[in-house]
Amino acid sequence: MIKIFQGAYQAVQSDINQWIEVYNPKVLDFKQSMVIMEHTLVILITILYEEARDKSKVSYVLDKMKR
Repeated sequence: MIKIFQGAYQAVQSDINQWIEVYNPKVLDFKQSMVIMEHTLVILITILYEEARDKSKVSYVLDKMKR
């Protein structure tokens, strides 16, 4: 799955956590990239996952951007 977001990282973190809570995937690989365009933050998230029946708690925390 590939997701592209524009704007506040809190909204991105909330959206990914809701997706994890609803679909409960087994995340195999995760990549995140951030780019500042003008005054806007663009975030690209790539997630490789499998459907899982495991009910363990998983959450997503966005890495802070290094300047």
